[in-house]
Amino acid sequence: MAEKRVLITGGAGFIGSHIVEALNSAAWQAEALDNLSTGSPANLPSGIRVNVVDIRSRADVVRLFTENPWDAVVHCAAQTSVERSMKDPEMDREVNVTGTLYLLEAANRHLLRHPASVQRLRTAAAGRC
Repeated sequence: MAEKRVLITGGAGFIGSHIVEALNSAAWQAEALDNLSTGSPANLPSGIRVNVVDIRSRADVVRLFTENPWDAVVHCAAQTSVERSMKDPEMDREVNVTGTLYLLEAANRHLLRHPASVQRLRTAAAGRC
């Protein structure tokens, strides 16, 4: 049986990188999606593919999902700084609401092509995944 593929958004961040490491150790082929605004590829185990994409770009998110058949997605990408959200609430909304919407839309398109691939949707609030 082929190794299952999983995409972890925010995968180069503190929490996401630990999820990447855990899933990779559990026989998943883990990949990270991160815009590297606060995360770093140095947080990841060697050999992990990092897709440098900002989830606020619908076109980039759709392209990534179109080109990659994942079996699962763990969504941890978020803008979690309270200070930054107070200074720029629009950017906070763009990342946390619009970016998540773009991911869900892309996953839905993927689901329609591969109906058995999406089994569960789980969300986390306040940047905790």
